[in-house]
Amino acid sequence: MAKVSAIVLAAGLSSRMQGQQKLFLPYQEKTILEHVVSQLQASSVDEIMVVSSPLTHNTIDGLSLPGISLC
Repeated sequence: MAKVSAIVLAAGLSSRMQGQQKLFLPYQEKTILEHVVSQLQASSVDEIMVVSSPLTHNTIDGLSLPGISLC
């Protein structure tokens, strides 16, 4: 069976949000990004890669996101 990878794009500037990162907004006691990764982990995806920017890398690295590759 083919390996399935998911790529989560988390490198945007959030310019329409006046610099507030959408993926770090709280939603039901987690961030949006944590919910996205959690849903992917519950799926049949073999690999999860989160693409970050220098602005978001440290924040993403500080979240509890086991089993992801941070690019």
